[in-house]
Amino acid sequence: MKKSGFFRRIPAVLLAVAFVSGITACQGASKAQEERPQMLSMGTDQPGTHAFMAGAAVASAINNGYKDVHVDIKISDGSPVNVKNVIEGEASIAMISGSTAFEAWDSQIGTESSYDGKKLCALGACYPECSQWIAFRESGLHYVNELKGKSISAGVDASVTEAASRAVFETLKIDEINTELFGLGLRESADALREGKIDSAHSFYTAPFEAFEILAGERETVLLEYREEELESILCRNPSWCRIVIPAGQYPGQEKDIVTFGQKVLLCTSTEMDEKTAYGIAKALDQMAAEYTGGHRFMVFMQDKDFLCNDLPVPLHPGAERYYREAGYRK
Repeated sequence: MKKSGFFRRIPAVLLAVAFVSGITACQGASKAQEERPQMLSMGTDQPGTHAFMAGAAVASAINNGYKDVHVDIKISDGSPVNVKNVIEGEASIAMISGSTAFEAWDSQIGTESSYDGKKLCALGACYPECSQWIAFRESGLHYVNELKGKSISAGVDASVTEAASRAVFETLKIDEINTELFGLGLRESADALREGKIDSAHSFYTAPFEAFEILAGERETVLLEYREEELESILCRNPSWCRIVIPAGQYPGQEKDIVTFGQKVLLCTSTEMDEKTAYGIAKALDQMAAEYTGGHRFMVFMQDKDFLCNDLPVPLHPGAERYYREAGYRK
């Protein structure tokens, strides 16, 4: 039986519908793919460390403040490994101490490797590790230079605290001849101070340092101050150090800001990151930090715009630099 023209046209109509549907589906898939956030991996440190906790907080700030990316944190073995992974593209961003970042950028580490340290750059500073000398208020001590002739703990040999103590002692002319020096660990130092075995203990660590905070809750303590000319001399000894202001109230009974020195722990990336992404991350760090880092008091410094983007030991990524300049934060 001969088919009518209507039935002969059905296949053509179906083909046309299928073709249009296919195009629409492809366009939808393409659009969905375009809207999918860029996945970024973040190197941190071992669980329980400050770098790991800070990394988780910073990742939340970025993920909630910049929808074009999604950051997944990764456990790592700390700053030296993070430097290598960022430069070689194994990690998109990472938490890296200021001293390690500077040494890599200044080509003082990794010389046996093929990676280029000048590819390392910063997106912002997250928290400091800084010099903190604590004493009991009843001691009458106010300044670090008053420690000459006292009994003090300078940190264990080859530790970052001991290295910082050595720079301080060279500046203030303190040595084993004129002062009784002990090489105790940080918590041991706090215990020794509590037990009256020493007059002051030094920590080059996050602020507040838990053992010192507990001590300050038990008895009235003071954080000893540096004089301005002393700070200038100390800072000249290490280009990765900078002024750090420990805000009043960071420790129980701390009534005023304490100006000291230390290093910033940075969120770093490679110069390979595109400017739009770096700009968006910097904006998220600025606008979302207070909300997502507030649970960690050692990260309160991040809310200080000067701390966030000035006096860094390595250059800012151009995209981050542009954001901070537009926001009016850059010196």
